[in-house]
Amino acid sequence: MPMSTQTTQADAVVINCPRCETRLGVPSGRPTYCRDCKMKLRAERFNPAPKQAEEAAPALPEEAACIHHPAKQAVNICAGSGDYICQLCSVDLNNAIYSAQYLEAGGKEQLSEAFDRTLPRPDRAAIVYLLCSIVFWAAPVLIPLAFYNYYRMFRLRATSAVYREMVSTARVVLVTVAFGAIILLTVVGFMGLFWS
Repeated sequence: MPMSTQTTQADAVVINCPRCETRLGVPSGRPTYCRDCKMKLRAERFNPAPKQAEEAAPALPEEAACIHHPAKQAVNICAGSGDYICQLCSVDLNNAIYSAQYLEAGGKEQLSEAFDRTLPRPDRAAIVYLLCSIVFWAAPVLIPLAFYNYYRMFRLRATSAVYREMVSTARVVLVTVAFGAIILLTVVGFMGLFWS
């Protein structure tokens, strides 16, 4: 007996069109078009497997025990306090393992740094100051600000892995070349003013 190709209402996935935000019932696994903007859409229905919570193993007499849960086996060492901690206490933060108690008590700076979503961009500020310093009367003020942000860019690259990942070596070379070109233009411009 041939299988039916009709889609039942239960097989449809309700989504919003990414282009026009129209709410649509899209058949699961088959391409279709938005009725308003005619964008081609395809949706898949899946049931994610529930995440299994890891349970900390009980500590045997000859094994290290967690400082916060003495009956549980220690599996990590807290990078902040150096204490033995179990699976329940372990928090992976920026590729280092901390205990939840350390982060709640004394390790607030690691926690706030890990979740800080504002990243200073002195490389952008340096380029803006350099471009604005083309106006000769603003150069004596803006070039020192550009140098300051240029220095901050290198300091942030040395201390922040996120910044180093975001501002690649090619970006540093670009800022350095822009620095050289603008400084050269400024010096040539000032020399032209004095010699004329």
